Amino acid sequence: MLLWQIARGDAPLIVSVPHAGRHVPDAIALRLSPPARRVPDTDWHVDKLYRFVAATGATLIAATHSRYVVDLNRDPSGTALYPGADNTELCPTRTFADARGGDIILYEDAYGNVAIAISGFDPLRVTLISVALTVVIMPLVVLPFLVLVNEEEYVGTQTSGPLGNALLATLTVLGALMAIVVIPLEIFGG
Repeated sequence: MLLWQIARGDAPLIVSVPHAGRHVPDAIALRLSPPARRVPDTDWHVDKLYRFVAATGATLIAATHSRYVVDLNRDPSGTALYPGADNTELCPTRTFADARGGDIILYEDAYGNVAIAISGFDPLRVTLISVALTVVIMPLVVLPFLVLVNEEEYVGTQTSGPLGNALLATLTVLGALMAIVVIPLEIFGG
């Protein structure tokens, strides 16, 4: 589904309705805070109000997705549209100020929700899996160094002594033990 719908005209005028979209993908909707689920910053029915524009020959572009998914009226760099204006991001993390003068937090968990919506992956879960995989491959990466630091052909007379070898071997064994523990924890612990 496109983020916008467009009715192209041949007159030299474009009318943009960037905040009338109401669609929120499930991956994002599940994480919205209760006040944000009501999408209070929607410009309700403005797209219908300006539907006549197409008949004038102007081009009409209207958002299909809520501005909580992507705000089509924002500079990707985060620059405010007007000096001193209350501005949200291209992919907002908060709403505009509510009637009491405070912000409504957009997401209950407030981490990487746009990344989840765009990629379909939870960034925290990806991070945990990457840490687990790092622990698993660590012994395989460190073990060759244990051999190389003792090869005079490669390091000359600067080979590792017994203390260095013991320390590196201990770290390798600890890494292997962590790998044995971390994979089941990651699989069964979520």
